Amino acid sequence: IKGKVTVGILIALIQLMNNLSGPLIAGIQHINKVKSSKEVIKKVNDLVYSHDENENKQLTVLKSFNDSIKFKNVNFKYDESKLALDNINIEFEKGKKYAIVGESGSGKSTIIRLLQKYYSDFQGEIKLDDVELRNIGTENLYELTSIIHQNVFMFSGTIKDNITLYNDYTDEEVMKVIKIAGLYKLVSSLPKGIYEDVGENGNKLSGGEKQRISISRALIKNSSILLLDESTSALDNITSFEIEQAILSIKDLTAIVITHKLNEEVLSNYDKIYVLKGGRLLESGNFNTLMSNKGYFYSMYTLNNNLEDKEIDCIDKAI
Repeated sequence: IKGKVTVGILIALIQLMNNLSGPLIAGIQHINKVKSSKEVIKKVNDLVYSHDENENKQLTVLKSFNDSIKFKNVNFKYDESKLALDNINIEFEKGKKYAIVGESGSGKSTIIRLLQKYYSDFQGEIKLDDVELRNIGTENLYELTSIIHQNVFMFSGTIKDNITLYNDYTDEEVMKVIKIAGLYKLVSSLPKGIYEDVGENGNKLSGGEKQRISISRALIKNSSILLLDESTSALDNITSFEIEQAILSIKDLTAIVITHKLNEEVLSNYDKIYVLKGGRLLESGNFNTLMSNKGYFYSMYTLNNNLEDKEIDCIDKAI
C-alpha cells in the first residue's frame, strides 16, 4: 500500500479500526486474519485498494458541511432477517445536537454505520447537503466527520501521537482537547505528560482512559459532524456527564449521540431526541415534549430512573 495512504485515508482507517472486534492488528496486510467485523474489514480493504479507482468515478467533493443530513424512507437489513431500519425519516441540521435512544437492537448504531458508509445496500436516500451519500468519497466523508466508539484502536506511541495521528498539531491544541475529554488530571500526573508512551495497543491505559484518548482524537480534527456511539460507556457517570456537556457546548458542531443513559440533565440540552424501537422511529422532540407526550420515551425514562433509585436505596441500606 506504499504511496496510497494519504492523511485522509489514515484517519478513515483509524476510525474503521475502532469497529474491529477481537485482536487488533499491526498493519493493513494482516486485516484478513481477523474473523469478525467482516463488513468493516471489507471497508478497510476497499478504502485502501480502490483509492485509485475512486479517483476516476464521478464523486461529489464536499469541502464543507453547510445544511443538513437527511434520511428519507430508509430501509436496511444486515441479512435475510427482519429490517434493522424500517422506513426511517430523520434530519440532522447543522450546528444542532441530537440524541438517539432506544433499547438494544432498536437500530441506533445502524444509523451511525450507514452514515459512515459501512453499508451501501440500503433502500431510500441518505443525503448530506442534498448530495447522495453514495456519491461522496469515503475519504472525503471522513474528513467531514469524526466518530467516537466504545472500542478504541490504539497503537504504540505517545499520548500525543495517538491523539494527533501524527498530524501537525501544537501542544496547546492537544492540551485543549485533553481538558475537554477529562484527561488533564492523568496527563498532569505523568512524568512526560503528553509525551508519555501508552504501551503496545495502549496497554498502559485503562478502558476509560482509552475512551478519553478517542474523544480527544475526534475533537482535535475540528470536524463539522461528530458521531458518538455509546462513547462514554466506560466512564463513570460524573465524568461522562462533564464530557457530554462540554461537547454539547461546542458552537456550530453537529453532534449525533447514541446513548443509553437517560439522564434529564444531559438529555434536556439536546435540540432533538429520536426514539427508536425495533428499527422504527416512534417519537421525536426535545426532552420536555417527549415527557409531556407520555409515550414510549416517557415509559423508558421512568423505568430507567426508577431502577436507578432502587439501586441507590439498596446501596444506602447496605451501608
